[in-house]
Amino acid sequence: MSGAADVVYLRDVLVIPEMVHAGDFKVELSGGFDDVARRVDEYVVTDQLERAFATALGMVKGAVTRNESEAAYLRGSFGSGESHFLTVLHAVLSGDPAAKR
Repeated sequence: MSGAADVVYLRDVLVIPEMVHAGDFKVELSGGFDDVARRVDEYVVTDQLERAFATALGMVKGAVTRNESEAAYLRGSFGSGESHFLTVLHAVLSGDPAAKR
């Protein structure tokens, strides 16, 4: 049977803030792209996101190749990561060193 010394609490392995606010979980793009390296480092690219990046980069490549403007609409429910996606996409397109990992 395990003793008291074997007990592991979440606070010992995770940083759990005392308080959180709704704004702590969003990226405000209107002020520009800041803290890109941290955001890219924390970003987890799933198979679905990999396909979304391929689609987005393909659209950009096509527009540049044709020398035409192209618009796209990014849709997702609140908190689903649209702003983070755009932050990482911006880092890739602007050649930010953080995106080359």
